[in-house]
Amino acid sequence: MNPATKGEAISLAEDIARSVTDTSPGEVGLFVPFPFIETVQNICGDKITIGAEVCLFTYLKSKEQMSSILRPPVMTHDRNLTNVFLSLCR
Repeated sequence: MNPATKGEAISLAEDIARSVTDTSPGEVGLFVPFPFIETVQNICGDKITIGAEVCLFTYLKSKEQMSSILRPPVMTHDRNLTNVFLSLCR
């Protein structure tokens, strides 16, 4: 999920939530940018698993730097999230 605005996040979440039914052939999860997590959780309820989308823009010089940066963010605890999608862009 890559909305630029809260309105886009709401529209995407509503459309996806509507399309997921009890007979859907698998679980559905959305990885949402931090500013929209709570809004999307409220729209989707228990119907869809919500995870945090974290995009890191950095230049790493060593493996030690990477391991210190790629830890699940504290925000996942505050939002009862169990999934985090990390994207590292150099």
